[in-house]
Amino acid sequence: FFSSFFALIMISIFLSPEIVWNGILIREGLWKFGLALGFFGTIIPIFLLAIAVPKVGGGLTSILSAMELPVAVFASVIVLHEPFSWLQVIGIVLILTGIALPTIFSEKQLKFVRKTKGSEV
Repeated sequence: FFSSFFALIMISIFLSPEIVWNGILIREGLWKFGLALGFFGTIIPIFLLAIAVPKVGGGLTSILSAMELPVAVFASVIVLHEPFSWLQVIGIVLILTGIALPTIFSEKQLKFVRKTKGSEV
């Protein structure tokens, strides 16, 4: 919430969007779209992620939240017809690997520690 609010303030100050100051935002009903975008794009996902963390664990939660990047790229290519390059694919793979590897290795180490403690008893 605070990051979105701070972004709104900074954009309003530095970019001075004409749509805000000339009244089109309120007169044309565009505020409804902004409100829906803020609610479904910011509030609901953060709320649902906070509910999911205790149920699925921190490692899986970080991997699931990292899936936002490939989905955003895929949606921008399909919906907005943005150009897509192999450099983006490499970047996405590197980011997802960097998030997944520590989770995988920590789970393997935990299993190893449990095995060694079980054999000592």
